[in-house]
Amino acid sequence: MVSESIILITGVLMLPVSSSFSFTILDKGSDSSNDFNIDPHSYTSGRWLRHDKLQRESRYIKFDFDALCRRVLELTPEADAITACQKIEGGFNRVFIFHLNNAKRIVARLPLTLAGPARLTTASEVATVKYLQTKTRVPIPEILDWSDNATDDCNLVGSEYIIMEHADGVQLHQKWQSLAGDQKIRCIQSIYENLKEVVDLEFPSFGSLYYANGPPDLDNRRPLGSNIVDFSDGLIDAGLSRLPPTVPDAGSRPSYHGTIQAHMNLLGHARKVLKQMSADPRIQGVATPLLFHSDLHKRNIFVSEDDPSIVSGIIDWQAASIEPAWWHADEVPDFAMPSESGSNLCLQAFEACTQFLTPSYRTWKDGAVALRDDLIATAQDWEELGFAGQCAYPLPTPKELARHKKEFKLFVAAHDLKRDLASLLDTATDGWMPAEQLETTTQTNKEMFREMLHEVLINEDMEDEPVTDEAVLSPLPPSACPVLLPKAKMGVLSEPSNGVNPQTQSPELASIPSLPLFLAAKNHAQTNPEKVAVIDTTKHQQFTFGQLLADTAALKKQILEQLKLTETGDLQERRIAFLTPNGYDYVVTQWAIWAAGGVTVPLCTTHPVKELLYTIGDSDPSLIILHPSFAHFETPLREGTKNSIPFMDLDPFTQSVAPTAVQLPPFSSQCPLDRRALMIYTSGTTSSPKGCVTTHKNITFQAECLVKAWKYAPSDHLIHVLPLHHVHGIINGLTASFISGVTVEMHPKFDPKVIWSRWQDRGSSTMFMAVPTIYSRLVDYFEAHIRGTEQESAARDGARALRLVVSGSAALPTPIKAKFAEITGQTLLERYGMTEIGMAISCGLEVEQRIDGSVGWPLPGVQVRLTEKETGQVVESVDEDGQIEIKGDNVFLEYWRRPEATVKEFTTDGWFKTGDVARRDASGAYFIQGRASVDLIKSGGYKISALEVERKMLGLDIIQEVAVVGLADEEWGQRVAAVVKQRPGTEPLELQNLRTQLKQEMAPYKIPTVLKLVDNIERNAMGKVNKKTIIQKYWPSA
Repeated sequence: MVSESIILITGVLMLPVSSSFSFTILDKGSDSSNDFNIDPHSYTSGRWLRHDKLQRESRYIKFDFDALCRRVLELTPEADAITACQKIEGGFNRVFIFHLNNAKRIVARLPLTLAGPARLTTASEVATVKYLQTKTRVPIPEILDWSDNATDDCNLVGSEYIIMEHADGVQLHQKWQSLAGDQKIRCIQSIYENLKEVVDLEFPSFGSLYYANGPPDLDNRRPLGSNIVDFSDGLIDAGLSRLPPTVPDAGSRPSYHGTIQAHMNLLGHARKVLKQMSADPRIQGVATPLLFHSDLHKRNIFVSEDDPSIVSGIIDWQAASIEPAWWHADEVPDFAMPSESGSNLCLQAFEACTQFLTPSYRTWKDGAVALRDDLIATAQDWEELGFAGQCAYPLPTPKELARHKKEFKLFVAAHDLKRDLASLLDTATDGWMPAEQLETTTQTNKEMFREMLHEVLINEDMEDEPVTDEAVLSPLPPSACPVLLPKAKMGVLSEPSNGVNPQTQSPELASIPSLPLFLAAKNHAQTNPEKVAVIDTTKHQQFTFGQLLADTAALKKQILEQLKLTETGDLQERRIAFLTPNGYDYVVTQWAIWAAGGVTVPLCTTHPVKELLYTIGDSDPSLIILHPSFAHFETPLREGTKNSIPFMDLDPFTQSVAPTAVQLPPFSSQCPLDRRALMIYTSGTTSSPKGCVTTHKNITFQAECLVKAWKYAPSDHLIHVLPLHHVHGIINGLTASFISGVTVEMHPKFDPKVIWSRWQDRGSSTMFMAVPTIYSRLVDYFEAHIRGTEQESAARDGARALRLVVSGSAALPTPIKAKFAEITGQTLLERYGMTEIGMAISCGLEVEQRIDGSVGWPLPGVQVRLTEKETGQVVESVDEDGQIEIKGDNVFLEYWRRPEATVKEFTTDGWFKTGDVARRDASGAYFIQGRASVDLIKSGGYKISALEVERKMLGLDIIQEVAVVGLADEEWGQRVAAVVKQRPGTEPLELQNLRTQLKQEMAPYKIPTVLKLVDNIERNAMGKVNKKTIIQKYWPSA
C-alpha cells in the first residue's frame, strides 16, 4: 500500500511539507558577472524553418544570470569560484553546468514555458525526485535548491529553477557502443533493478506528485481520479478545451480537418467507447496507477566510468507522472525491448485503448480524420477484440466511409510527406536545424515547393483538392499536404529540380536520381552557384557543383546509349569498369555510373595489364571506360578478356565558360539505397584480392559518420593526393567532402615538393589526408630541402594553419608522427578502417584525444568489439588482445560472387571479422596490433606485435623503413625477422648492434633475431607491405 504520509488533495497526490530553504546571499568577493562568453537568456542552438521568431521567443528566459551564479556558490561553501560554464539547450529546459574550482560540477535547470504549466512543472519534478529518493534506492542527483515561483521576493534569480548536483559517472551514450554484449546485458539488468523499485510503488490515483503545500493552482486542476474512466475523461476534456470558439480561416483548411462541431461529436463518441472498454477486466488488469520515467534514453542514464554496467545516476524526471500501466507500454528505452508476457499484454492494451485516446486530446491539431479512423477501426473489430455488447460508435454508411477513406488518404500522405521533407531538408519534424543551415535550407525548401507545385499542376491523374499557396513550406503542416498528394501517395517524394520550369529545360540532359550525394551537390549548387567542387591541377581548371551535375547527366546519357539502354534508363546494377586519372574526369565518370544505376569498378592507374585483367575478369563488367591517357591499354585489355566487353572512349571534360550559368539537370525519384554501388578490390596483402561490394546506403553512412566526427564544412579545402581505387581516397577524400560542400583540389599523384609549396600559401587549404609513407617523405623532403632555408618559416606556418591532417591505411610509426609534429605543430589524427567497412574507429578532433599509438574510439553509429580467436568470446578486460569485429551500416554487402567467403567473414550474430587484432585501454581507445595472420608473431610462448617492433625500430635514426615478419622455427615456433632499408649515407647495420640498441626499448623476446638489409621495401599504392611476399622473396624455404 502507499505510504500514509502521502496526502490526496483534490485528486492530486501530495507529499508532506518539506523544510524551507534559505536564500541568504553570501558575498564571496565577486560580482559573478557573466564572463563565460555565452548568452544565457536566448536560444542559440538552432533555428526553425517556420515561425522561427516565434519559436525562439518561446524559448527566451528572462532571469538574472549573475544571481544564479552567486546562488550556486552559496550552495557550495567548499568552492569559491566558478571556472567554467556550459549552456545546454534542451527541448523544455535551459541547462547550465557550472564547473567549480574544487572540481565539482553543479547543474542548474530553468524550465521553458514549453515545459508545462507555470509553477506546477517544477514543483512536481522536485516532489517526484524527493519522493523517489525517500522510497527507493534509485541514484538521482541531490537537489540543492529550487523555486517554482519566479516572482517570489526570495527568488533573486527571477525564474523558476532547480539547482542540483551533477550525476556521477558518464552518460551511457558515451559508453554504449564500446560495451561488449554481456556488459550491455549487465547494464540493462542494473537499469531494470533500479526502475523496478519505481514501478513497484503503489498509488491510489492517477496524477502528479506535489508537496502538500504545493502551488495554489493545484486547487483549480481537474483531478484525474482513481479509475481508468476518470483518466480517459480527463484527456478527452483536455481535447475539448483545445477546440477554438471560432475558426476564422476555416476555408483554408483541408476537408479532413473537420469542423468544430465534428470534433465535439467525435470526442463525445470516444468518451462513450472508452467507458465501454474500461469495463473490460483485461483493460482494468493493466490499468494500475504506475509511476515511470517517460524519457528514458542513454543520455538520461549515467554509468560508472570504471564499470559501465553499474548505473550511477538517472536524471530528468520532469515529465514523470502516475498513469495507467498500459500507458507506458510504448515507452521502450532506446537500448532495450520488453519480452515478458505481461509487457505484451500491456502493449496490446495500449494499442486498443490509445489508438484513439491519444488523438483525442490533440484532435484539433491533427484533424478529425485521425480520431474518426481509429473509432471506425475499433467499431469494425469490436467483436474480434472481445468486447461485450455493441460498440457505442455507429459505423458510417458506405458513402460516408468512402469519403472518410479519401480524407484519411490525404491525411496519411500529409504526414508521410512531412516526414520525407524533413529528411530531405535534414531538419527535425518541427523544422529545427543548426543555425548555420537556415539560409541554405530555406532556399532549398522554396525550390522544392516550386517543383512539387509544378508536378501537381501538370499531373493528369490529380483527383484531390487543389493547391492553395506557398503555405505548404516545410516543416509541412498536415493541412497543406494535399498539394503534394500525387507523389506522396506513391510513397516516394519526387526531388525538385533547380527551380527552373521543367518544360523549359533542355531535353538533352538526362535526369539525376535523388541520391543523398547528388542532392547535397544540388543544394551546394543552388545555394552558391560559384561554389567550386573540384580543382583539377592537371587541367589547371576548376569546376562548380553545378557543372559537375550537368556533366554527370551528359555522361550518364552516353553510357546508356553505348549499352542501348536508353528506354529503361537504368543499368540495373551492371558493373562498369573505368580507368581514369585522378581528377575531375574521374569524379564525373564515377557519378555518371551511379546516376545510371550501375556499380563502379575503379581500376588502379598504376597496375600492370596482368593485374587489371584480374580485376576485369573477376568483376565481369558490362562496359570499360578508358580515358585518353590510358588509350594504349585498350588493345592488351581487349586481347586479355575472355568475353567480348565493349569499350568506351571518354572525352575529357573542360571548364564551362560561364559556370554560374550552367543549367542543372532534372532530378528523378530516389533510387533504393540498398542497391549495389561500388566494387573495390581488397589490397590482397594476406590473400587474393576480392571484389568488395558496398551499397549506396553503406557509402552514405561511411561518409556521413566522418562528416560528423571530423566536421567537414563548405569552408574547407582538401588537397587530394590519394589513389582512387581505395576507400581512403574515394570515401574520405571525395564523397564525404562533396556531401559537405568541401572544395577538393585533385593532384594526379603525390609530390612532396608540390605539397610543401602549396602549404606555404597559408590558408589556401585546410585539410590533408595521406598514408604514413607520404608523411615520411614529407618529413624527409623538409629536412633535405627546406630546413634552414628562407622557405622554412612559411612552410611551418602554412602547415600549422591546417585544420585537419589525417593518417591512415597503414600503421603510423611513432617517430614519423613525432617528427611531423615537430615541423608542423600538427598532431596527426589516426583512424582505423578497411575496404569492407570504410572507417570504423577514429581519434578525436581535440589534440588531447589523439593518443600515441591509438586509432581512437568507434565512430558514430559503428559498433566495435574484441573477441578471442579460439573461443569467439567477447574480450571484456582492458589491455588484452582481441580480434576486431565490426557491426553497423558501414559494413559491406558481399564479396563479389564469393558467397562462401562472405559467410566465413561474419559471425553467426552478424559481426564482421576484420582479421585485425587490437587491445582497448580503460578509456575505450583502441590500439591496433596488426593482422592476425601476419602481424602477430608467436615466439617461445609469447605473442609479439610486429607493428610494435616496427615502431620501436623506426625510432633509430639509421633506419628509414622496416618490415617485421615471423619466420617458422622448430624450436621457437617463430623467429622475429626484420627487413630494413637504411637511411642513405649510414654504415651497414649489423644484427648485434641492432639488438644492443633495442634492449632499452623493448623486452628481449621481441627483438629481431634475423636481419635482412635491402635497398627498397615494396609497398602497394596505400603504403601497405605484403608480408607474405616479403617472406617468399627473402626466405623462400621458410
